[in-house]
Amino acid sequence: MADTGLINPTTQSGLVINGANAIDDDDDTFALPIDFAGNEMTFLFGSFNGTDPPAGSTINGIEVIVIANENPSYADMKYDIEIALDGTSGTFSSTGDTQDITTTKTTYTFGANNDLWGLSWSGWTDLSDLAVRIKQDNVSGGSGSHSSQLYELRAKVYYTEPAADQGNGKMLITSGKLTLSSGKILL
Repeated sequence: MADTGLINPTTQSGLVINGANAIDDDDDTFALPIDFAGNEMTFLFGSFNGTDPPAGSTINGIEVIVIANENPSYADMKYDIEIALDGTSGTFSSTGDTQDITTTKTTYTFGANNDLWGLSWSGWTDLSDLAVRIKQDNVSGGSGSHSSQLYELRAKVYYTEPAADQGNGKMLITSGKLTLSSGKILL
């Protein structure tokens, strides 16, 4: 099974302080999403860079990797992760992944190499259309300030490349015409 390697988003929105730090490929700088009213916060990441899977590939799964820690001065918090295949304003998965975030800087992996997130991946291969949504909230769902330090968000798409066309020795032209001015056709 092939994969894209770790890919970064090129856009982000919803992060309160230093949002660009979450997409800068530097694990030592962080964005600071903080909410003093205890509300759920939503952050969007989109337009992932990297080499697209070849056309006709079968997508096997996707992992979202988040490097983060919660701010120990605030309530326990969690990240809910969802993905979309049609951009940050698209339709997000209904089967997201949730993890409690600890006070220690940790690398969290959401999804897996065989997790399709409840989405239809038929015909999808454009990484710039991939989007990730993080919902940050208190673990208990209660009120109270919550904050985290979000160092990095990356993704990895796993896929099976299309089988090479072996040909069957036949050519079928159903309309139009074929003109060969020089060279040869090998069937």
